[in-house]
Amino acid sequence: MKIQYINGNKAQIENKYKPRTAKADQNEKAYNNFLNQNFAAQEFNTVWLAGITYIRAGGKWCYLA
Repeated sequence: MKIQYINGNKAQIENKYKPRTAKADQNEKAYNNFLNQNFAAQEFNTVWLAGITYIRAGGKWCYLA
């Protein structure tokens, strides 16, 4: 286990883990980008965004969406 000091605080860093995902289907078509990075919605319930991240729970890596 590696110990790192940041601004006088001590953080214990365990082994780095890089989650791996399954390969995407080569024949599957991607969705069109309708927003084109314009996130200013004019009406409620017309634009939906989502994100995922990994968290460690109970010694296992899980998705949090």
